[in-house]
Amino acid sequence: MHPIRLISFGYLHLPTGPDGSPVPPTADRIEDVRHRLRDPAAARDILDLDGLNPSVQDVVLNTPGARELLANLADYADLPAGPRRIAIGCAGGRHAEQWLPASAEAFIWIRLYQSEGTPLDPQVPLWWTLRRRDHGSGLIYQPMNYEALRAVFRRANALLETNWSMHDLRHTAALRMARDKRLSLRDVQTILGHAHLSTTADIYLVEDEEQVIARVQEYLADVKERATLPPPSPATGYEASDLDVLFGGELA
Repeated sequence: MHPIRLISFGYLHLPTGPDGSPVPPTADRIEDVRHRLRDPAAARDILDLDGLNPSVQDVVLNTPGARELLANLADYADLPAGPRRIAIGCAGGRHAEQWLPASAEAFIWIRLYQSEGTPLDPQVPLWWTLRRRDHGSGLIYQPMNYEALRAVFRRANALLETNWSMHDLRHTAALRMARDKRLSLRDVQTILGHAHLSTTADIYLVEDEEQVIARVQEYLADVKERATLPPPSPATGYEASDLDVLFGGELA
């Protein structure tokens, strides 16, 4: 058996060649799983989770074709002349690091957190657990991965008798941002990392009827107030008579 290097990519995000056709990554074999595996994004309850999440893995592995693909990969490893580098392409997941805007204060708090002794290596996780574990080399801190953070939520929920999840925090933040007049829906989409604007709108723009009515009333009141204001004076260099002809009205 020989080792195989697996490369994951999305067909919708491939670079294009001179003729405009997509250029897949260099590999001995390319597995196109767009029609063989169910897209996890089709399951709305796991839409914002990644492939490390057990819920996503369960959805993918229990679809026709998934275990056959895994069996084929294992068989390739047993072939003496089998492929050493296999690229697996899905429909269009974003296989890249996601940037996020942050305030200056956020970076100060992160630096203060790092001064407590967490690793400064940019290649290792930023967040670490407060509880240490012994895996054979003594007690050491563990990266705050998905399962570790779930354990934090389980302990907090047991103490508070609640049922909050990590996704609840994300959902709340998304709703607050979507309802802030200073942020556009495109801003919220970028921060959440959604590939399509419709995903952001369909899931997170849950509007309360009373809030819609209140905003419409505010808009109508603003229109009424602006109608009572005197028209603006023409800017320097413009003749009022010319603007009257252009806009069909009389300016002061």
